[in-house]
Amino acid sequence: MTGADSRYHHGDLSMTLVESAVRMLATDGDADLSIRAVARAAGVSSAAPYRHFPDRSALLAAVAAAGFGELMTVLRATCPEPSGRTDIGDLAVAYVRFATERPGLFRVMFAEGGQRGSATRREATAVVHEYLDAGVRRWLGIEDPGTVTTGLWALVHGMACLYTYENLEPADAEDMAQRVRDTVDAVLTVDGR
Repeated sequence: MTGADSRYHHGDLSMTLVESAVRMLATDGDADLSIRAVARAAGVSSAAPYRHFPDRSALLAAVAAAGFGELMTVLRATCPEPSGRTDIGDLAVAYVRFATERPGLFRVMFAEGGQRGSATRREATAVVHEYLDAGVRRWLGIEDPGTVTTGLWALVHGMACLYTYENLEPADAEDMAQRVRDTVDAVLTVDGR
Protein backbone atom coordinates (compact mmCIF):
# COMPACT_ATOMS: atom_id res chain seq x y z
CA MET A 1 0.00 0.00 0.00
CA THR A 2 1.44 3.42 -0.96
CA GLY A 3 1.56 6.43 1.33
CA ALA A 4 -1.33 7.97 -0.60
CA ASP A 5 -3.40 4.81 -0.23
CA SER A 6 -2.74 4.53 3.51
CA ARG A 7 -3.76 8.16 4.08
CA TYR A 8 -6.87 7.61 2.02
CA HIS A 9 -7.86 4.64 4.13
CA HIS A 10 -7.41 6.81 7.21
CA GLY A 11 -9.91 9.30 5.79
CA ASP A 12 -7.45 11.93 4.56
CA LEU A 13 -8.11 11.64 0.83
CA SER A 14 -8.83 15.34 0.33
CA MET A 15 -5.42 16.31 1.77
CA THR A 16 -3.72 13.55 -0.23
CA LEU A 17 -5.27 14.87 -3.44
CA VAL A 18 -4.25 18.46 -2.70
CA GLU A 19 -0.69 17.39 -1.84
CA SER A 20 -0.52 15.34 -5.04
CA ALA A 21 -1.68 18.32 -7.10
CA VAL A 22 0.89 20.60 -5.43
CA ARG A 23 3.64 18.05 -6.16
CA MET A 24 2.49 17.82 -9.78
CA LEU A 25 2.79 21.61 -10.10
CA ALA A 26 6.24 21.56 -8.50
CA THR A 27 7.40 19.04 -11.11
CA ASP A 28 5.61 20.66 -14.05
CA GLY A 29 4.15 24.13 -13.62
CA ASP A 30 1.82 23.49 -16.54
CA ALA A 31 0.59 20.13 -15.22
CA ASP A 32 -2.94 19.10 -16.09
CA LEU A 33 -4.80 19.22 -12.80
CA SER A 34 -7.82 17.31 -13.98
CA ILE A 35 -9.49 15.24 -11.30
CA ARG A 36 -8.46 12.09 -13.16
CA ALA A 37 -4.78 13.12 -13.36
CA VAL A 38 -4.63 14.13 -9.70
CA ALA A 39 -6.34 10.89 -8.66
CA ARG A 40 -3.78 8.92 -10.67
CA ALA A 41 -0.92 10.83 -9.01
CA ALA A 42 -2.48 10.15 -5.60
CA GLY A 43 -2.81 6.45 -6.39
CA VAL A 44 -6.60 6.30 -6.06
CA SER A 45 -9.42 5.55 -8.46
CA SER A 46 -10.65 8.35 -10.69
CA ALA A 47 -14.01 8.27 -8.89
CA ALA A 48 -12.60 8.60 -5.36
CA PRO A 49 -11.94 12.39 -5.46
CA TYR A 50 -15.61 13.11 -6.08
CA ARG A 51 -16.32 12.14 -2.46
CA HIS A 52 -14.47 15.31 -1.43
CA PHE A 53 -14.47 17.59 -4.47
CA PRO A 54 -17.64 17.83 -6.56
CA ASP A 55 -15.70 19.18 -9.53
CA ARG A 56 -12.31 20.39 -10.73
CA SER A 57 -13.05 23.94 -9.59
CA ALA A 58 -13.46 22.78 -5.97
CA LEU A 59 -10.19 20.84 -6.18
CA LEU A 60 -8.37 23.87 -7.59
CA ALA A 61 -9.79 26.07 -4.83
CA ALA A 62 -8.32 23.68 -2.25
CA VAL A 63 -4.97 23.68 -4.08
CA ALA A 64 -5.03 27.49 -4.15
CA ALA A 65 -5.77 27.58 -0.41
CA ALA A 66 -2.81 25.26 0.21
CA GLY A 67 -0.66 27.60 -1.88
CA PHE A 68 -1.73 30.59 0.21
CA GLY A 69 -0.84 28.57 3.30
CA GLU A 70 2.63 27.96 1.89
CA LEU A 71 2.97 31.63 0.97
CA MET A 72 2.05 32.65 4.53
CA THR A 73 4.67 30.24 5.89
CA VAL A 74 7.29 31.91 3.67
CA LEU A 75 6.19 35.42 4.63
CA ARG A 76 6.11 34.69 8.36
CA ALA A 77 9.52 33.00 8.16
CA THR A 78 10.86 36.10 6.40
CA CYS A 79 9.43 38.48 8.97
CA PRO A 80 7.17 37.26 11.80
CA GLU A 81 5.94 40.77 12.65
CA PRO A 82 6.72 43.31 9.93
CA SER A 83 6.94 46.82 11.26
CA GLY A 84 9.07 48.93 8.95
CA ARG A 85 10.13 49.84 5.47
CA THR A 86 12.96 47.30 5.38
CA ASP A 87 10.53 44.56 6.44
CA ILE A 88 8.20 45.50 3.59
CA GLY A 89 11.12 45.19 1.15
CA ASP A 90 12.05 41.79 2.60
CA LEU A 91 8.47 40.58 2.26
CA ALA A 92 8.27 41.87 -1.31
CA VAL A 93 11.38 39.90 -2.25
CA ALA A 94 10.06 36.77 -0.53
CA TYR A 95 6.75 37.10 -2.37
CA VAL A 96 8.38 37.48 -5.78
CA ARG A 97 10.74 34.57 -5.08
CA PHE A 98 7.80 32.38 -4.09
CA ALA A 99 6.08 33.23 -7.38
CA THR A 100 9.14 32.58 -9.53
CA GLU A 101 10.12 29.39 -7.71
CA ARG A 102 6.56 27.99 -7.69
CA PRO A 103 5.04 29.38 -10.91
CA GLY A 104 2.49 26.60 -11.35
CA LEU A 105 1.17 26.92 -7.82
CA PHE A 106 1.20 30.72 -8.08
CA ARG A 107 -0.87 30.50 -11.28
CA VAL A 108 -3.44 28.26 -9.60
CA MET A 109 -3.58 30.53 -6.56
CA PHE A 110 -4.41 33.62 -8.56
CA ALA A 111 -5.65 32.60 -11.99
CA GLU A 112 -7.14 29.14 -11.76
CA GLY A 113 -7.89 28.55 -8.09
CA GLY A 114 -11.49 27.53 -8.48
CA GLN A 115 -14.46 29.73 -9.05
CA ARG A 116 -13.98 33.46 -8.78
CA GLY A 117 -15.26 34.80 -5.53
CA SER A 118 -15.34 31.40 -3.87
CA ALA A 119 -15.34 31.39 -0.07
CA THR A 120 -12.18 29.28 -0.06
CA ARG A 121 -10.26 31.85 -2.10
CA ARG A 122 -11.61 34.80 -0.12
CA GLU A 123 -10.65 33.19 3.18
CA ALA A 124 -7.16 32.32 1.93
CA THR A 125 -6.44 35.80 0.62
CA ALA A 126 -7.93 37.41 3.74
CA VAL A 127 -5.25 35.74 5.88
CA VAL A 128 -2.50 37.27 3.73
CA HIS A 129 -4.19 40.68 3.72
CA GLU A 130 -4.66 40.66 7.53
CA TYR A 131 -0.99 39.79 8.05
CA LEU A 132 0.10 42.61 5.73
CA ASP A 133 -2.42 45.02 7.29
CA ALA A 134 -0.95 44.35 10.74
CA GLY A 135 2.54 45.10 9.43
CA VAL A 136 1.50 48.31 7.71
CA ARG A 137 -0.46 49.34 10.83
CA ARG A 138 2.63 48.82 13.05
CA TRP A 139 4.86 50.62 10.56
CA LEU A 140 2.74 53.66 9.76
CA GLY A 141 0.63 53.80 12.91
CA ILE A 142 -2.60 54.21 10.97
CA GLU A 143 -5.86 52.68 12.16
CA ASP A 144 -7.13 51.46 8.78
CA PRO A 145 -4.20 50.47 6.55
CA GLY A 146 -6.35 48.55 4.04
CA THR A 147 -5.82 50.88 1.08
CA VAL A 148 -2.07 51.11 1.64
CA THR A 149 -1.83 47.33 2.06
CA THR A 150 -3.82 46.70 -1.12
CA GLY A 151 -1.63 49.12 -3.06
CA LEU A 152 1.59 47.52 -1.82
CA TRP A 153 0.28 44.02 -2.50
CA ALA A 154 -0.80 45.04 -6.01
CA LEU A 155 2.64 46.49 -6.71
CA VAL A 156 4.51 43.42 -5.50
CA HIS A 157 2.06 41.01 -7.12
CA GLY A 158 2.51 42.85 -10.40
CA MET A 159 6.27 42.45 -10.16
CA ALA A 160 5.82 38.77 -9.30
CA CYS A 161 3.71 38.30 -12.43
CA LEU A 162 6.15 40.24 -14.59
CA TYR A 163 9.00 37.98 -13.46
CA THR A 164 6.99 34.75 -13.43
CA TYR A 165 5.71 35.24 -16.97
CA GLU A 166 9.09 36.63 -18.08
CA ASN A 167 7.78 40.03 -19.09
CA LEU A 168 10.71 41.43 -17.15
CA GLU A 169 14.04 40.14 -18.29
CA PRO A 170 14.93 37.11 -16.19
CA ALA A 171 17.59 37.98 -13.67
CA ASP A 172 19.66 36.11 -11.17
CA ALA A 173 18.28 36.02 -7.63
CA GLU A 174 20.42 38.94 -6.44
CA ASP A 175 19.45 41.23 -9.34
CA MET A 176 15.79 40.37 -9.01
CA ALA A 177 15.82 41.00 -5.24
CA GLN A 178 17.52 44.37 -5.74
CA ARG A 179 15.08 45.44 -8.45
CA VAL A 180 12.11 44.46 -6.28
CA ARG A 181 13.54 46.36 -3.29
CA ASP A 182 14.36 49.41 -5.45
CA THR A 183 10.87 49.46 -6.96
CA VAL A 184 9.12 49.16 -3.60
CA ASP A 185 11.46 51.78 -2.13
CA ALA A 186 10.81 54.17 -5.02
CA VAL A 187 7.05 53.92 -4.54
CA LEU A 188 7.35 54.35 -0.77
CA THR A 189 9.67 57.35 -1.21
CA VAL A 190 7.00 59.19 -3.20
CA ASP A 191 4.90 59.01 -0.02
CA GLY A 192 7.80 60.52 1.92
CA ARG A 193 8.04 57.76 4.52
